[in-house]
Amino acid sequence: MDEGDLEELLRRPEGERVEWKATVSDSSLAKIRRTVCAFANDLPRHRRPGVVVVGRRHDGSVEPAFRVTPKLVERLSQIGKDGAIVPFPSVSARPWPADAPSLLLVVVQPNPASLTRYDGRHWVGNGDQTHQASAAEERRLIEHRRAANLPFDARPLYTARADDLDLDRFRREFLASAVDPEVLRQNQRPVEQQLAAFRFADALDDTGALHPTPAGLLIVGRAPTRILPGAYVQFVRHDGPSRADPILAAHEVRGALIDALPDVDRLLAGQNPPRVDLSRDTERRHSVYPAVALRELVRNAVLHRDYESTNAPVAVRWFSDRVEIHSPGGPYGQVTPANFGQGATDYRNPHLAAALRGLGFVQRFGVGLDLARRALADNGNPPPEFQVDAEHVTVILRPAP
Repeated sequence: MDEGDLEELLRRPEGERVEWKATVSDSSLAKIRRTVCAFANDLPRHRRPGVVVVGRRHDGSVEPAFRVTPKLVERLSQIGKDGAIVPFPSVSARPWPADAPSLLLVVVQPNPASLTRYDGRHWVGNGDQTHQASAAEERRLIEHRRAANLPFDARPLYTARADDLDLDRFRREFLASAVDPEVLRQNQRPVEQQLAAFRFADALDDTGALHPTPAGLLIVGRAPTRILPGAYVQFVRHDGPSRADPILAAHEVRGALIDALPDVDRLLAGQNPPRVDLSRDTERRHSVYPAVALRELVRNAVLHRDYESTNAPVAVRWFSDRVEIHSPGGPYGQVTPANFGQGATDYRNPHLAAALRGLGFVQRFGVGLDLARRALADNGNPPPEFQVDAEHVTVILRPAP
């Protein structure tokens, strides 16, 4: 938390993210530990740190007898490391204000991955009260952790809102393609439940407000790059074999994949017209690069790329002697640089994969590279070349003789 966040939080009364303690004693230390546990569990799903303010009375006034000492700062910084709070939460203690401290702030980060216990119990906050979690509250905590452990493409995004999705298009195009018409006629669930069923949106907190997931934004989002800046395909064609050569064409294909993938297909087809071979008895048409190979490899890059930790786009660079397709993010799961392209498959974005399968962009899982290899061989092209490391995957295609 920066200085402005702390100042704003300290102006608030006691509540779900702020608790006041006049001083530190054996009895108050136990209460502070319960509060630390409650802030780490973050039942209201604020997803922001909580602060225990030591040196302030419950009426909001400063306790004149309280003194901030280096020993006390160290003691509260280590408050969970004695094994009483498990797993140990992220806690820091800092004097406030820094120049002439009269308060000691214990800042607790929420733990989205696991439940935190003190004295063998789960503690949660409800308004300005900390209490032992009920069975229903424990179930909510468990559900929240399950959601946090979902693949990135299925996690609701705090910065996205329901109106970032084109709901009419979701009903008219996606559901019509992905769901049997008879099932749609029988199923009258509200659109919120339909979106949640495909992991296109979900609620982040108990307010019920709907937040889209990356999968939802990528398939039927109005402007996916507003939330996922790298979610587009960049195309550059060079007049020569290097990036230093003049650029003949440059395009950025943005928008929901329901539009963007066909747009990429058309763009590449325009750069790759068929040629007529009259050297044989019968006329034969072929392209420098088979359309099937380009299509499968670009869709593989879009499907398997990392949308979470990089803002780089999928990039297609067309040179005079090759085509390079760059996918941000290295191999995932059981696929490694050593076994890449040898039959091992895994899915960084499984819900996106399922949605593309429902729309017909993916015919069968795990066969894209095989289809590309076969198309290249049938067209007379050399096999694809792969450059794979932890940060990216690049596929290189060479032209047919």
